[in-house]
Amino acid sequence: MQRRLLKLRLFPDSYIKNFIAVSILLTVAFLLIFNSLFYSFAVEKRKENFLHKHTVHAQVLASHLSAALGADEFERADRLIHEELSYESTLGMYLYNASGVLLCGFYDGQEASLLPHLGEYEHRIEMPIYFQDNKAGTLVSIVTFLPDHHHFLSLFLPFLMANVTATCLLVIMVIVFIVRTLLRPLRELSKTARRVREEQTYTVRAKRKGMGELAELTDSFNSMLDHIEAHDMFRLSESRNLEKQVLERTKELEKATQAAKAATTAKSEFIASVSHELRTPMNAILGMTNMLQTTELTGKQREYAEIIAAASQNLLHLVNGVLDLSKLEAQKLEIEETTFVLRDVLDELSVIFTEKVAVKEMDLVVVVDESVPPVMRGDSFRLKQILLNLVGNAFKFADRGAVELRVSVDGTAGQPIQMPHVKDSDEIVRLAFSVKDKGIGIAEDAQQKLFDTFVQADGSTSRQYGGTGLGLSIVAELVSLMGGSISVDSAVGKGSTFLAVLPFVVADDCRKTMLPVFSGRRVLVLEPSITARTMWRNLFTELGMLVVVLGTESQVLRQLEDASVDSSFDLVVLGSKELLDMTGELINYLCRHPAHKVVLVSRLGDETLPDRSCPLEVTAFLRRPVTLSQVKLIVLRALSPDKLGQLERSMESLALEGLSVLVVEDNPINQQVMREILEYLGVDVTIAKDGISALELLSVYTYDMVLMDIQLPGMDGFETTNRLREELELTSLPVIAMTAHTMQEDRDKAADAGMNGYLTKPVELDELIRTLRRYGSGRMQSQGALLQHGSVQGTDSLEEGAGAIRSGNSQEMIKNEEQPVTAMNTDDEPQLPEELPGLDVAEGVKRLNGKRGIYLKVLKTFVHRYAGAAEELRALYLVEDWAGLAAKAHTLAGASGNVSAKEVHARCEKLEQEAKRRNVDALTLKELEAALETACRSMKSLLE
Repeated sequence: MQRRLLKLRLFPDSYIKNFIAVSILLTVAFLLIFNSLFYSFAVEKRKENFLHKHTVHAQVLASHLSAALGADEFERADRLIHEELSYESTLGMYLYNASGVLLCGFYDGQEASLLPHLGEYEHRIEMPIYFQDNKAGTLVSIVTFLPDHHHFLSLFLPFLMANVTATCLLVIMVIVFIVRTLLRPLRELSKTARRVREEQTYTVRAKRKGMGELAELTDSFNSMLDHIEAHDMFRLSESRNLEKQVLERTKELEKATQAAKAATTAKSEFIASVSHELRTPMNAILGMTNMLQTTELTGKQREYAEIIAAASQNLLHLVNGVLDLSKLEAQKLEIEETTFVLRDVLDELSVIFTEKVAVKEMDLVVVVDESVPPVMRGDSFRLKQILLNLVGNAFKFADRGAVELRVSVDGTAGQPIQMPHVKDSDEIVRLAFSVKDKGIGIAEDAQQKLFDTFVQADGSTSRQYGGTGLGLSIVAELVSLMGGSISVDSAVGKGSTFLAVLPFVVADDCRKTMLPVFSGRRVLVLEPSITARTMWRNLFTELGMLVVVLGTESQVLRQLEDASVDSSFDLVVLGSKELLDMTGELINYLCRHPAHKVVLVSRLGDETLPDRSCPLEVTAFLRRPVTLSQVKLIVLRALSPDKLGQLERSMESLALEGLSVLVVEDNPINQQVMREILEYLGVDVTIAKDGISALELLSVYTYDMVLMDIQLPGMDGFETTNRLREELELTSLPVIAMTAHTMQEDRDKAADAGMNGYLTKPVELDELIRTLRRYGSGRMQSQGALLQHGSVQGTDSLEEGAGAIRSGNSQEMIKNEEQPVTAMNTDDEPQLPEELPGLDVAEGVKRLNGKRGIYLKVLKTFVHRYAGAAEELRALYLVEDWAGLAAKAHTLAGASGNVSAKEVHARCEKLEQEAKRRNVDALTLKELEAALETACRSMKSLLE
C-alpha cells in the first residue's frame, strides 16, 4: 500500500519527503477511521442506556397509573401523564384502558387520537398496567434520542480534534527521528552512488553516519568502492597491457600473413616446378607411345601400347588434379571459352576408359539426347575433367553392370545463368550430365562431406579402392566456377547417380554434312541392355541411318528372316561378344548367310572368335566403350572401303609437310621426342638448345614457327622472345610457349613477352597438330583448307582423324593383323647388348619404346654434353660453390637416368643432397667421376 502511495510521487525529487507526507496521511486516515468507529460504538451504547432508562421510567409511571385506573381516578391519571410530558426527551404519551379504549393521548404538545409514524431518533415503549393482578390498561410512551445525541456530539468533537492533533504530533516526532537516524544516512549513500555513476569516479567515499546496520552498510559500501577502484585500476592496467599485446600480435600477424603469402607463393611455385618435372618424362612417355601407335603392331603390342597410354593419361590426370587444387586455393583458376563439338569430348572420354572397361568387364554407355545441341561454346577441357572424375569414380566403386553417362537438356528452373563473355543474342542451354553406376553406394551422412577436399565416403576406401579424395572436391569447385550445380543421389548397396548441370552457349554447327554412304542405310542392332539400346539408336540416327534396335535373339532372327530385298539390312551389329558362345539359331543363321555384314562389339584385347563348325565371318570389331568416331570408320569400312581409302589419303596429305619449325628445348630427351613427332607429321625440324642458339639461327634462317620452352639455361624463353621481336624484328613470327607450367601468371607472362600461343607439357599430338595448323604459314593453312573442303567431306576435322589414328581404330580396320609387322625405321635398327658396365642398355631402349636407333642418338648427345661434367663438378667443389654444384649434379642425374646410367644417377643424387647440406664428401665426388667415366666408355663402344 505504501509502495503504491509512494508511486504518486508527491515530491518527485525526494523519497524522504514522500515518506513523511505519506506517513502523515496514513496516520490521519487511520485516526479518522478509528474515531468514527469509536463514535458509532459510543452512540449505540448511549442509545441502549437511554432506552433502558425510559423503560424503567415507564414502569414506574405504570405502577402509579395502576392505582388511579383501579379507583377510576382519571384526572389523577391525566395529571401524571402531563407531568411525564414535561420531560424534554418525552415526545408523546397514550393511555388505554383494559378494553383498549384510548383514555387520553398527547403527541408533540397536542392531543392525539392515533399513534404517529416514528422518526429516525423516535422510539415507542409499551408498558402494560396491572391492578391487583388484572390488566387495567396500557401505557404507550414515545421518546426521542435527538437532544441527548446532540449533547454527546458536542462533547465528542473537541475530544476527536485533540486526539488527532496529539497523534499527528507524535507521528511527526517519530518520523523525524527515523529520518535523522535512518533515511538521512541512506540519502547520503544515494548521493555518493549517484556521483560515482555520473562522474565515473571511484575515489569518493560515503560519510559514516548512524549506528548498527546503517554504519555497517556505509562501511560495506565504502569497502565495495575500494574493491571497484582497485579492480578499475587493474582493468586499466590490463587494458594498456592488452593494447600493447594487440599491437605486438598485430605486427606478428602481419609478419605471419606475409609469411603465409610467401609460403603460398612458394607452394605454387613448388607445385608448378614439380608439375614441370613430372610432365617432362611424361612428355617422352606419351609422345613416344603416340609414335608407337602409328606403326604397324601386332594385336598384343597395340594392346600394351594403349595400356601405357591410358596409364600415362591417368598419371597426368593426377598431376593435373594437384595443380588444379593449387590454382583453386590461390583463386587463379580461370574458365576458358572455346567452340567445341560435344561428341568429340565424349569420344575422347570413352577412349580413356577403354582399358578400364576391358579389365573390369564392365561397359561405359554414353547416351546423348536428340535435343542436345551438337556444337557449343564453353570450357571443353574442364567439362572433360569433370566427367573424367565422375566416370572414374563410378568405375572405381562398381564391379558389375554398366556405367551410364547421359547428356540431356535440363528444363528445371534454377538460378539465373551467369557466364563470362556471353552476349545478349547468345542462346544459353543447361546441359545435365548424369553418371549412374551400380556400385557400393554412399551413406546419407557421408554425402554431406562428399565434396570436401581430401575426404572420401569411407575412411577404408583409401585401402580398398585407392584415391586421394581430390577428385570430387575439384569437380565441385569447377562446376561452381562454370556457373553450374552438382548433386548426388545414392543409397548403400544400390549404386549412385551424380548429376552435374552446366550452362553452355549454343554455337553454330560448323561440321560438314555426312558422307552419302551413311544416309538411308539400314542397321539392325541386337542389344540386351535397355540403356545401351538408346545409345545405339542415337548414334546411328545422328549419322542419318535407319536403325532397328532389338533386345532378344528371336526378335533379331525374325527381322532377318522377314526382310525382303528392298528392306534388307546393310549392317548387323551384335552388341555382345558373349553371343558367339551360344549355339542359338541367330548365330547359325548368320553363319549360313555370310552375305550379311556383321559387326561385333568386344572389349580391348578380346577380338578372337571361338572355334565353331560353322565359322562366323565378322566384318569388323567395335571396341567398348563405343564412340561415334569408331562407328563412322566401321560403317565406312563395311559399306564403302573406297571412301575409307580416300579418308586415309586425305589425312596423310594433311601431314603438314614442308612446314619449318624451330624447337628451342634444353632437355635432350624432349628434343628427341619433339623431333620424332614433328618429322612424323612431315615438318622440317631444327633444334636449338638455348636462347642464344635460337637467336643465332633466327638471324640466319627463316622458320614458319618457333616452339619455345620457357625454362632455358641462361636466357629464358620470355627474354628470348622479347629479343627476337625487338632485335631481330620478327614481329609476325608465331612463337608458341612450351612448358609444364600452367599457372595463369605464366600465360600472362607469355602473352606479355609476345608469344602467340601456349602448349602444355607433355605435349599431346592432337593439341600439337591444332597449334601447327593454326599458327603455321599461310601456305600450309591454305593447303589444309583446300583438303578440308575436298571430296572427303564428313571427316569432321583433322583432329578427329588424328585421334582415330592414335586409338588405333583405323589401323585395325584396314590392316590384317596376321600380315608381317614392320616397325618404323626397322631397317636401320642395330643390334645392341642387354647391358654394359655402368649402362643398362635394355632398360634405356625400353624407355624409348624399343627405338634402338633413337637410343644411340640420345647416347651420342649425352657423351657430347656430359663427358667432361666431372671436371666441372670438381671445379665447383674446389671453389665451394654449393648451389652451382647441386644444380649441376641435378642436371646430370636427370640426363643419366634417362639413358639408364644407374651408377652415375645414384652418385649424382647423393652428391646433390650433400651439396644442399653444404657438406660434400670428397669420396662421393670421386665415385661419381669413376662411374661417369665407366658409363661414357660403354656409350662410346656402342657408338663406334
